[in-house]
Amino acid sequence: MLLLALVMTASAGPPWVSTMHERNDRVEEIREALLRADLAAAKKLAAGLDEASDMELPPESQGFHDALRAASRTLAEAADLTTATQALVGVSSACSGCHASVEGGPDGGAASRLPPQTWSEDDHMKLHAWSVEVMWLGLVAPSDEAWMTGANALAAASVPSVTGNPTYEAQERALHELAATAADATRAQRPALYVQALDGCISCHKGRAQP
Repeated sequence: MLLLALVMTASAGPPWVSTMHERNDRVEEIREALLRADLAAAKKLAAGLDEASDMELPPESQGFHDALRAASRTLAEAADLTTATQALVGVSSACSGCHASVEGGPDGGAASRLPPQTWSEDDHMKLHAWSVEVMWLGLVAPSDEAWMTGANALAAASVPSVTGNPTYEAQERALHELAATAADATRAQRPALYVQALDGCISCHKGRAQP
């Protein structure tokens, strides 16, 4: 969430700009809840995305706003984590379409100005979190540069073998392989790949949380 906070446009603008910044914060909280496999928290947060539906928006944004509302309702009513993740990526598609239509949104190019991520195997989960967040920025900005920065960082990292659990190690390897595929993906292919990445992260986190 810190990364997106750093790249969000901070300048003053129309009243709806501050509302969009607040929505971005809420969407980030939803994404983090899903990564914790906390469906209840994600659904509760999603219900608030439908607020301020009567605010005045640029005409070219209205269709994307309607799509965001529909995706947020699906998320708020999701019966499982996969459905919620798919709905979250639907939210990202609405956000990116709107940003492109008004030539606004987060600065996706900021990702390339961040220092290289070079953590050790013992600290590899930070690389996961950073890469998945930068890829998310690539979706919502939208930004090819941010998407490829996140995907390439994860794809290029060595697959750690520190878990001592073959299931987790297989999940690690699958995520790295998915990142390599994602780095070459078109914009149309990226949402589905991001769903797969989040599903993989959630599945691993759920498994490690089991007694």
